[in-house]
Amino acid sequence: MAVDEIVVDDDLYPRMEIDQGRVAEFAELLAEDAAALPPIEAVLDEEQLVLADGRHRLEALRRLMISQVEIVVLKVPEALTPSQHVLLHAIDRAATASLPLNPADRKRARDLLLQQCPDMTFAEVARRCGMTRQSVSARAGELCPRPPALDRPGGQRSDDPVVLIGRLLEAWGTLVAIGMGDCGPLVAQIAEVKFGDEAAFVVAGLVYVVTRAREMLLESADRAVDLDGERP
Repeated sequence: MAVDEIVVDDDLYPRMEIDQGRVAEFAELLAEDAAALPPIEAVLDEEQLVLADGRHRLEALRRLMISQVEIVVLKVPEALTPSQHVLLHAIDRAATASLPLNPADRKRARDLLLQQCPDMTFAEVARRCGMTRQSVSARAGELCPRPPALDRPGGQRSDDPVVLIGRLLEAWGTLVAIGMGDCGPLVAQIAEVKFGDEAAFVVAGLVYVVTRAREMLLESADRAVDLDGERP
């Protein structure tokens, strides 16, 4: 594989910067033996190969002006996009590398996961980045501020979880009434951003119960109409 054809997406790279000392060390090893280091790993995204692991090795190859390199093309799981797989693989590899992620790198990895993998729980983000779930939840609140609808009249906010979750459900009830009940998952996601996984679980359960109750009422109404139409 041509080195110049490997694409590096900085938006999917968890480290803040390249360690030039590490690049120099790798270049010295590769100059003596081209197979001294593990192969670079990449993900096929449409028609281009995006680097998933081996940034310092790639920089060392470029420094030595080596044009061809062996790579391993990773298979993308069905549940992930190529970009998500690149990011997750890069973070996982960095977690076990001899050069671990420093605090700034972990914060960058956290922010990238929150942006690129919105369905990932705060607990899973925290586990992958070596942080607490509370710190991840707090950062998610900064990246995704609460909607104005959650504010009190006059601009005063309420921090009472019961009040705010009640307002979330009330807003969702309005959406159901106007035929937009499929916005329930969004309501649960907002609850998770503000209060964490437990609140999201409660809201999701309530949303499911209300949705199912509404469906049963509509089915009953439809049956009643059908029976009425069959009467002589």
